[in-house]
Amino acid sequence: MTSSIFNTVPAAILMAAMSLAQQPAAPPAQPATAQPAPAVEVRNWRAGVKFSGQLLNLFNESRLDTFDSIPWKYTSANTTDISNHLGFGLTAAYDMSSRVSLNLDVLYRRAGFRSGLEITEGVDNPDTTVDERKFTTGFEQTKVDYWDLPVTLRIHDGPATNRVRAFFELGGTLRRTASVRTYTETGRPGVTSVVSTSPAKVSNPNTLGGTVGAGWDWRTARGVHFVPQMRYTYWLKPVFNMPTTRSARSQIEFLIGITF
Repeated sequence: MTSSIFNTVPAAILMAAMSLAQQPAAPPAQPATAQPAPAVEVRNWRAGVKFSGQLLNLFNESRLDTFDSIPWKYTSANTTDISNHLGFGLTAAYDMSSRVSLNLDVLYRRAGFRSGLEITEGVDNPDTTVDERKFTTGFEQTKVDYWDLPVTLRIHDGPATNRVRAFFELGGTLRRTASVRTYTETGRPGVTSVVSTSPAKVSNPNTLGGTVGAGWDWRTARGVHFVPQMRYTYWLKPVFNMPTTRSARSQIEFLIGITF
């Protein structure tokens, strides 16, 4: 009985092993197919807001002294810039190609200057106790609204699908001057001052300028663009062009645009 069991068990094991060997082998596991990343949705036009900070004065600060001997007259005049160097407005961009875009801004800022005037006429007679000279003092403050319309062509260093792109821009800017507000006061000692609110003369209410700039266009995952940049504009004609008051011809500004 015992020998029969010992003979049967090895035979059963051998038959089971042969049965497993005849079964087809399981196919090797296939690697998972990589899913393509979703395409980045980039619109070919954007619009938003823009903020500007002027780095230079909008008016040249100057002083002018003149003297006439016949009749004896000494005049001293000076001008100080009182402009608000911050501006704001709207901006829009359109992608003409993967690396070229057309950009348009409408920016508002308030500019202004303050002028002082001192006039001395005549000569004092040292033999008298009275000063025979005539003194006149004057004060003027003028504020204006500047509307700038820059139109530039931007060349980017990469396609629109890049999250961060540097760019260089070139174009022109139209400046429109509006709402001239002037307060003038002149007087002499012992005499009531004369006040006037007649607007100061604007030499060139509309002027053009050449514009160049550079910056970065950073697009977030939600499609919001942050565009910091530096921009230089040279005005072909000054807005104010008087002997003592001249608008600055060079303009450097730092801008931040936010577009959607």
